[in-house]
Amino acid sequence: MDPVWMRPPLPGLNKAGSNFTASFNPTHTFDNPPDDIEVLLVPGGLGMRRGNSSEPVVDFVRKTYPKVKYLLTTCTGAGVAARAGVLDGKRATTNKAAWNEIVKMGPNVKWVSPARWTVDGNIWTSSGVTSGFDLIFEFIDTVYNETTSHTIQGAVEYVRAKDPCDDPFAKWHNVPRSGDCRISQ
Repeated sequence: MDPVWMRPPLPGLNKAGSNFTASFNPTHTFDNPPDDIEVLLVPGGLGMRRGNSSEPVVDFVRKTYPKVKYLLTTCTGAGVAARAGVLDGKRATTNKAAWNEIVKMGPNVKWVSPARWTVDGNIWTSSGVTSGFDLIFEFIDTVYNETTSHTIQGAVEYVRAKDPCDDPFAKWHNVPRSGDCRISQ
């Protein structure tokens, strides 16, 4: 398998003129995943919002979700999970700047705003990119322990938001209230 390069696809998107790129070297494919995935993290980004180009990811989430212990989405990754149908009937949130676009991908999802993150059973969703950090630390607190979470926060010098309702971006982007961010099932 070839590496996946993370660089701007068009020169116009590289306004800083950076020569820095990173690569991911895959060990598995969507057709040949490991059998023991416990936590599936679905990231967001522009590529996840493009219809046909993200369809292999949507299919992978759809067929893999029943086998995982936890599904976590961050930012617009909730749109992928919604399109896969795994959020149907579940409480979820997403990036408020992309709210109108993403909620259309899941008409049967119980979308929650304001919400920095939501938990519904084994499904955890976060709003924007940095609220994904807060979701991960809450996940570590809940699934592992607070000591581990606190140690990591200190190592990376991150002060997290602990309130799942601490979502100023809902108001910022004029997203109406829906659902209750404090309910966890």
